[in-house]
Amino acid sequence: MKKILVLVIMIVAMFFAGPLISQQPVSAAGACNDKDASFLGFPTWYRGLIKDNATCTLKGPDEIGGLGNYIWRIVLNVIDILMIAIGYISVGFIIYGGFQYLTSAGSADGAKKGKTTITNAVIGLVLSLVAVAIINLVFSLWS
Repeated sequence: MKKILVLVIMIVAMFFAGPLISQQPVSAAGACNDKDASFLGFPTWYRGLIKDNATCTLKGPDEIGGLGNYIWRIVLNVIDILMIAIGYISVGFIIYGGFQYLTSAGSADGAKKGKTTITNAVIGLVLSLVAVAIINLVFSLWS
């Protein structure tokens, strides 16, 4: 019984200590890769401005074509982020309108309210998707 208890303790100790001993080294190389960097589909504000992925340094305005181009690139990135956020909010309103429609309990006024919410949210979603597509087109032509 004592041998089994020692064996169980050793197995449990190896289970918890094993990952601590065999840690893989972590490298920050590629952490600033601005082409693939995104969070929930949101691009980074510095997309197109990274000079060196290893050191995460940004290009200067002279390397982009002047201060105006530098500022416009940041503005396009921020607008892209806002349009994607509007898309997420539109999807939320579609869900909310569906909830209103389902919980109207046969009330014509409640059903109309839900349909109106869904219609307006779909219009907002389409407009935000078109705006994101236009911004990405401008960005790809400009890069």
